[in-house]
Amino acid sequence: MSTNGLKAVLQDFIVTTRDSFLHLSQAQEQTDRDIKRLEQQAERDREAWNQRMAVHEVESQEWKRQHEEWKQQHEAEQKKEKKAWNKQWGELANSLGRVVEDIVAPNISRIAQDYFNFTEPPKDFSIRRKAYYLSMPDKQREFDTVAAYPHAVILNETKETVRQSYLEDFVAFLESGEFYGYFPEYQGRKLIPIFSSLYMSDPAVNYLTKHGIYALAMGDETMELLNFEQLKSK
Repeated sequence: MSTNGLKAVLQDFIVTTRDSFLHLSQAQEQTDRDIKRLEQQAERDREAWNQRMAVHEVESQEWKRQHEEWKQQHEAEQKKEKKAWNKQWGELANSLGRVVEDIVAPNISRIAQDYFNFTEPPKDFSIRRKAYYLSMPDKQREFDTVAAYPHAVILNETKETVRQSYLEDFVAFLESGEFYGYFPEYQGRKLIPIFSSLYMSDPAVNYLTKHGIYALAMGDETMELLNFEQLKSK
């Protein structure tokens, strides 16, 4: 190959190499620009995501606050309604209890005459009587019915519903001897205890009989002592 031919080949190689480097440089610059653009987009996406998360956090906190307020208000309303319901129920229970007491009380004088031969009316007859303990002026108790006769006193405890705890409390009171502390004026008189209700189960009657207490409840036609014969035989 001649010198001129060699120069031409070398010149073409140089031009081709230069163009290749130029294209490569341009491609690298484009790649750098694309990467930078992607990084910028990713940063914008992160910022947008952080903003959305911040808004979501604020909304979440607001929802929690509103939910807590609603919960507290709801609980307060429930508590208020429950208190009102308990009050109404208590008033109804007391009313029913008073109704039963008003049914039982007029029967006491008849019971005294029919079962214990007390021909004269009681010297003292009290319904829902409040009395203070002689040696403890701040100790008070209410007695459903007290009927005092010359030689005996009838003490009647009335319950609208008969529960074992009521029976046990009445027995404990009688065994304590505190009755005469509330009524010292009746000291020396025989105490005739009666537990009454409109209905009384056999176990309740048996429990009262065991402790020497008369059980008063509705019979076929009127109120009667269900265990009179059992206690009489004792």
